[in-house]
Formats: sequence, structure tokens, C-alpha cells
Amino acid sequence: MSIAVSAGRTRIPASTLGSSDSFPELCRLRFEFDWADGLAGCDGRVEFVHGAVVLASATISRFGRTRVDVVVRGLAPSHEVLCDFQLTGVPVGFPVNAGLGVEAVGELSLHTLEEVEDPVGARGQLALATRDIAERLGLRGVYMRGDRRERFVQRILNAIDQRQPYSVVRLGDGEGRILGANSTFSSAEVLTQVLYYHFGPRSVELNRDRDQDWVLSTCTILSDMLRQACEEADEIGLPVWDFFRGVEEACTSGMVAYSEAMFYALSLAPHIKGEDRIGTNVFQQLAETPDFFQAVGRKSERIILVGPWDLTTQLQSALSPKAISYIEVPQHHTWGEGDGFGQYPFLHSAVDKHIASLGDLRGSVFLIGAGLYGKHYAKLAKRQGAVALDIGSVFDSWGGKGLPYAVRNPRLGLDKLK
Repeated sequence: MSIAVSAGRTRIPASTLGSSDSFPELCRLRFEFDWADGLAGCDGRVEFVHGAVVLASATISRFGRTRVDVVVRGLAPSHEVLCDFQLTGVPVGFPVNAGLGVEAVGELSLHTLEEVEDPVGARGQLALATRDIAERLGLRGVYMRGDRRERFVQRILNAIDQRQPYSVVRLGDGEGRILGANSTFSSAEVLTQVLYYHFGPRSVELNRDRDQDWVLSTCTILSDMLRQACEEADEIGLPVWDFFRGVEEACTSGMVAYSEAMFYALSLAPHIKGEDRIGTNVFQQLAETPDFFQAVGRKSERIILVGPWDLTTQLQSALSPKAISYIEVPQHHTWGEGDGFGQYPFLHSAVDKHIASLGDLRGSVFLIGAGLYGKHYAKLAKRQGAVALDIGSVFDSWGGKGLPYAVRNPRLGLDKLK
């Protein structure tokens, strides 16, 4: 099949692409574009859009055919694929009054349509390498024990004793997808696997009609936030070996995301000794016994909880801190109990301002369970003198609601703090 492409937007009914009944769950459309008569030598750029997400873009060769591969998930015969073409320049001597390009700038033909059986593809090599790195760093199984545990605990308690600002943040698969957006991960993957999952369509799509690249614009904002928080952190929790279990048989998108997080974190602090590295699940392992968090409660001048559940009463009883307070954050879209806006794009500002209003926070400890934005809040708390710990889903384990795996984990819970 072939389609006349106009400057601007051309709508391609999916039913014309060779399948009247159904498409593979993940398929590759290989298109070829050729200039219309008289337009060879011009400059152009094309984008293919499905469900308001840019799937592929390419600069058009001035002469000859241009091949563009479009990988799309969930295409149905009732859908459309949008072809947005920008004619950006013409050569010297172009007949500017001849009306060339008014009707069509070229012809688009579908060369092949095929199923993509391995959605991860060569990215799986990243996961294999990362698994081996994690093992060499000693981040496998129960690693927070012995000297490694003692050194980490001492670093935290010394910062509290000395009233020194300190922050520990952790990187998981959500952060990895954001950090790898538009390179390792496509816009469609980030939208469905992170943005909708964390914040919900209501929040994420606020700028959809005003910004054609709304997904990548969102990722840029969140990536900048994460990078700044990590650059200012004293320690970063890395993905551990256990996250890659079974990678030889099947590599998942999550494993690739953990890989992206690992390589980014190591690039920030490449010379830390392996035995002083910590994992993403560092606070889960520390929360299995009471000693760490009880020591934090005793030594801190006050504990400030930042998360979706108010646990001040429970943690006052379990940890007996001198003072404890709570800053509420919007709940996780998928696992929370509300249906309002998420932390992105604007509700995080309420938390930002609350932290700023607290003034000098030296001697205070922040326990933060706030997803992607937890790293940002840790950065803000540290800037005001606090020790900030991004404890993540431990917050849900203590609260008994939220992420199912955290709630069901029999090794975690408030009873383990007593």
C-alpha cells in the first residue's frame, strides 16, 4: 500500500496497513518515503504518532528513499497512525511559485509489517552486565550485615550526632526508565510503565494538547529533578543482583530499567569501595530488625515523616523519638486510595513549601516514602541541614497499605521495630 503524504498531518487508518482483524501485540511497521516530483533536494522531517505518543521520527534524505521503522504496541484496526511531516527547506533554484508540495510532498509505502517477538531485544545485554556488576559489588541476598552494615549505620548516626546534612536516595526501575527516556526507553514505554503508573492520566495529560512532545517534556522535567537529587546525595542505593534473577531465560523491561539506574549511579561516584556500596533495598533489610531505626529515633532531635500515610502515632510508640511530625504527599496513582492529581506536575510544590517553612533542620531526620519525588524531597531536606533517608516502600510496609509486595512482606512491619 502507498499513501500520499501532505505537509502537516496525514492520518493513516490502521485497517489499511494489511490486517483487517488484528495486529500483533508488538509490531514493527517499516515505512519508506519518497519525494514527490520536483521536491527532491528539499529538507524535511517526519514523526509517527499513535495514541498521542511520538513513536518514531526521522530526518528525510534529500535524495532517494528514506526508511523509517515504527514499533507500536497495542495497535488495533480501529486506530489511526498519524504521520506529521515538516517541510523545512528547499534548495537553491527551487521554483517558488510553481505550487510544488501543495497537494503532497511525497509518497509513503509500507515495506513490511512484522511481529516483534522480543520486546527487550539487545537491551538484555545491559541487564546481564548489571547483574554481574551487582554481584561483584557484593549486592546479593542479605548484604546489609557484618562490617558493611556497621559502616553504613555508623555513617548515618555520625551525621545525626554531628548535626551534619546527609542524604541517602535509592534508584529503582521507575527512576531508570525516566533516566533512559528517549534513548533506552521509548516514549510509549515511559508513559505506560512510569507516568500513568505513578501519577495517573489526569495529571500527566494536563499539557497534552499544548505540547506535541508532552511525554518527553515530562520526562525531561523528572529526569532533571532526579539527576539533581542524585548529584547532591551522599549515598545512592543501587539495583541488586536479586532483581535480575532469571535474566538468562527472559529479560524484562524492569531489568533494563534497573541497568539504566545502575550505570547512571556508578557514573556519579565511580570510586567508592565496593564494600561500602548499598542497594536499592537497603532500608528494607535494615527494617527487618529494630536496632537501626530505634537508634535513629534516639539520636535525632525530631523525626519528620514524608509519605502518603500519617504514621506519627505508630512510630512514636515504636521508636520513642523526642519529637515527630508528618508531611503528607499525594498518594500513588495505582496503589493509593485517592483519584486526584499526583505529585506531578504541581502538587509536589505543597511539600516543597512545607519543607522550606521548617527552617534550620540540623539534627532532624526525614523518613521519606514518596516514590520518584522522594529523592527530590531528600535533596530539599538536606539543603536545610537534615539527615534525609529515602526509605521508599518501607513506609507502605509500616502503614499496611500501598504497594502489595511491601504490604505482604512478612519480614517487614511495625512489629519488627519493637
